[in-house]
Amino acid sequence: MADLALLRRFKSITLVVAAAFMAGVGLILGIRYLIFMAGLLAFLPAASAFLSIASLYGLSSRRSLPAEAEEGEEVEVALTVRNSSRLPKFLLQVRDTVPEGAEARGEREVSVSGLWPGEEVSVRYKVRLLGRGWVPYPDPVVKAFDLLGFSARSRRLPTPSGLTLLPRPAPVPQWLPLGVGPFQGALAVKGAGPDFHGVREYQPGDDLRRIHWKSTARRGELVVKELEEEHGGDVALSLLFPPEAPKDLRERAVRVAVGVAKAVAERGSNLILIRPGGKARKFPPAEWNALRRLLSELRPEPPDVEGILRTASVHLNGGPVLVVAPLPCPGATRLPPGRVVLIGVAGGPLSERPPALRALAVPAGPEPFAVAWE
Repeated sequence: MADLALLRRFKSITLVVAAAFMAGVGLILGIRYLIFMAGLLAFLPAASAFLSIASLYGLSSRRSLPAEAEEGEEVEVALTVRNSSRLPKFLLQVRDTVPEGAEARGEREVSVSGLWPGEEVSVRYKVRLLGRGWVPYPDPVVKAFDLLGFSARSRRLPTPSGLTLLPRPAPVPQWLPLGVGPFQGALAVKGAGPDFHGVREYQPGDDLRRIHWKSTARRGELVVKELEEEHGGDVALSLLFPPEAPKDLRERAVRVAVGVAKAVAERGSNLILIRPGGKARKFPPAEWNALRRLLSELRPEPPDVEGILRTASVHLNGGPVLVVAPLPCPGATRLPPGRVVLIGVAGGPLSERPPALRALAVPAGPEPFAVAWE
C-alpha cells in the first residue's frame, strides 16, 4: 500500500514537472503548441478523475441468497453488478461485504477492465452466518480507478437484502421427560420411559444398561428391553427469556426449546407455544419449523409464570407444560411442583435449583441440561 502511494506521488511530480517544462520552453521560444500541450497535460489528471467518478454511477446490483437458513449453515451467495447506463465503465473493482461475524469462503472480489452498457459481472461465494433472526446484508462496494492510476474512488451500491437465521435445534437426551408424569389423557408409546414393553434385538447406540441378560443368554445375541413412556396428546412449551440472563445462555435456551419442539413433533404430539402475556399458538407436528421461525424473532422479556400457567390450564386437558429457562432464572422459583417440567439450561454447575423440585444435572457437553420435575 505504501509502495502504491509512493508510485502515485512519483507520477504526480513527473506530470507537474513535464507540464511546467513544456510551458516554460513554449513561453521562452514563443511556441504556442507547446504551451497548449502543457495545458492539456496538466488537464489530464482532472479528466481522468472525472471519468473514474462517472464510472461509479449508472450501476445496479442484485444479490441472490436463501430467504432463510439455520444458524451455522453454509449458504451460497451470488452478487451481480450491471451497467445500466449508456456509457461504458472502465477499471472497476467489485467487492461484496458480509455481515459482522460471518465466515466467507471463496472469492468475493472481481476486477474488470471494462463494463459495457447492459453487461454484467458476478461473484459467487459461500458464507456461514451466526446469530438468530433477521440478518441484514451490507451493501457491496464498487471501486473505480482513473485511467492514469493517480487515484481510486469507491461507493456502496444500494442492495437491500438479508435472510432469516433459524435457531439450531439442540440435541435432546432420550431420557428427557417429554410427557412423563401425572398428566391426564396420556397415551403410552414405545420409547425410553420407565415401564417395560417388551424385548428386541440390540441396535448400535442402544443403552447397554437396557440389555435383557436372560433373553440374551437364551437367544445367543444381544437383546435389549424396550420400554414405554407416556405422552399427552398436546404438549405446552414456553420459554422464560429474562433480560438479566447472560446472552449466551439465552441463545442456548432458544436452541434447547427448538430441540424440544422437534422432539415433541417427532413423537406425534401437537405443541402449544405459550408466549409472554398469555398468547398461545398451536403447532401440529408437521409445522414445528414454523415454530422455529417464531422463536427466531424472540426478544428478552420479564418472566410471566402466572400467564404461562393460566394459558396452559385453558388450552391443555392435563397435558404436560414444558418450560425452558436459562439458569439461574428468578421466574423458575415460582413454578409449581408437580405440574411443570422445568428444562433449565446452565453453562456450568447449577448455582440455583428451584425449591421443592428434584434437579438432575447432565454431564458437561455442548448443550448441558439441568432438568427438574416433581
